[in-house]
Amino acid sequence: MSASTLQSTPFSAMRQSAAEGTATRSQTRPIDINTGEQSQADTNAGNERSSHSNMGYSDKSRYVARKAFFLKDTKAWNAQVWISFGISLFLCAVGLAYLPGADLDRAFMVMGYFFCLFTAFVLSKFVRDNAQRKTDTPLFGAVVYAAFAAAIALTAWGLYRMGIPESYKAYLLVSWLYLITTTFTLAKTLRDRHEIALIEARETRVD
Repeated sequence: MSASTLQSTPFSAMRQSAAEGTATRSQTRPIDINTGEQSQADTNAGNERSSHSNMGYSDKSRYVARKAFFLKDTKAWNAQVWISFGISLFLCAVGLAYLPGADLDRAFMVMGYFFCLFTAFVLSKFVRDNAQRKTDTPLFGAVVYAAFAAAIALTAWGLYRMGIPESYKAYLLVSWLYLITTTFTLAKTLRDRHEIALIEARETRVD
């Protein structure tokens, strides 16, 4: 059989295509002429890619966090968060100070507002601590959620049962909800700043 006949067969075409593919791959991967092996830099890069592909979820997130730029909150945002939180405290204080009715009702509402404030901070911290992995026991989580639910329910019940004008109830309700939302926002802002500061400190020591 002639050489031209062999070149025209499908098997020879497949061999020729495979040879061309091997040549192309060898051009894209530098080969050491002396040893006939892949260069050390390319081998290290392959090992690094392999190690990154074998990382767990938490390792990948830490790797991305080390390489990414950290977006800090602006001064305007921090000022807005603190001003909003201060305004909510002021509005609640004014509403409770001029609350009509008995002193016992006023004392109950003050305790309810403080209860909601503190449990909101605790709940925010608990959720953030356990976002990536479980660090607290299930019993502690149940206590945190139960305390927050009790604070909301008792304060709402006391506000509903008070014998005061409806307009005053609406004022206390809005200021109370405003306090809770600004508390969660403030807790998140402070936690973000703290975690970014820790990451930057670790990066400084590594560099």
